[in-house]
Amino acid sequence: MVEKKTNKKMIFFNNSPIDDEENDIFDFSIKAQAIKEAIDSKANMIALIGDYGTGKSSLTKILYKNNEKEFAKPIFINLWDCISTSSKKVENLDTNNSSVSIFTKSFLYQLALGNTPYNHFSRYINQRLSKNYGKLSVALAKKSSLVFFLAIGFCISLFFICNDASFPDCTNQNWFYNFLSVIKSIRYLFLFLAGIFGYNSLKNNNILFSLWDSQGKIEPSDTDCFELFEEIISGIRKRNKDKNIVDKKNKKNLKQLIIIEDLDRSNNAPAVLALLKEIYRFNNLLTDENREDIIFIVSLKSENSLLEGSVEIEADKQKALQIYSKIFDYTVWIRPI
Repeated sequence: MVEKKTNKKMIFFNNSPIDDEENDIFDFSIKAQAIKEAIDSKANMIALIGDYGTGKSSLTKILYKNNEKEFAKPIFINLWDCISTSSKKVENLDTNNSSVSIFTKSFLYQLALGNTPYNHFSRYINQRLSKNYGKLSVALAKKSSLVFFLAIGFCISLFFICNDASFPDCTNQNWFYNFLSVIKSIRYLFLFLAGIFGYNSLKNNNILFSLWDSQGKIEPSDTDCFELFEEIISGIRKRNKDKNIVDKKNKKNLKQLIIIEDLDRSNNAPAVLALLKEIYRFNNLLTDENREDIIFIVSLKSENSLLEGSVEIEADKQKALQIYSKIFDYTVWIRPI
């Protein structure tokens, strides 16, 4: 009698996002294509609705992977740490409060950070949103400002050196003395160049500094946040253009995905709704041109699941249920796997 041996292959389910169609056994590619068509129809506020672990991260990764020629590398923003499990701390996220919320600070900082581990621009944003920029500290929005300041100092130094120095004004001297005489005769040109460098350094840039007596007295306002958001968005679009991230066939810039993750992990309905209102407010600041290039994708629980058992929201539940439909242009429902 011959024994029949059977080889059994173990199947492992790994709770990690996938990013390609080869491993897509749940047809996320179909949903990704639907999202792409919605974006092409000028939807820029998109909600992914489903419980934690239903594959929303996989869906966003497949969306980007399948459309790399049309999308810039996504910016991922995690706001889970901004939401306290205690409803007593919801007032920190109140959009009617004059102080800047912890969400706004985290959102703007992560947006400025983009896909880099650290940069001068994100440091500038962080200091701009703090109550105190530091003792005698200086924050620059761009590295180019430092180059311009060095150029200004060099030009002004040359002017004073040439203005005070005495060089023989004689053509019988060697070429070096003749060269120095020419430099002295055009010394005022150095002041002109210093002015040009100064204009270019301040045209699209801000310089922050503080003294000892400013410590703890600077309170960022909503207006500051709006200005910073517009500055960050302009920086993102310029960065994409500088890297030649452009659809050469249609002569259009690639769209920038801003993916806000892990709000589906929170049961704090008041805090989540406050965050959504803030995102909606920032989105409304975008110009029509920017709105076509900047796409927000937010991972959330369903409204009923989020509001279930929320004492703070129960009294006004019907009004809360209308928030999703008001904020989002397009919604994708993801069923449990």
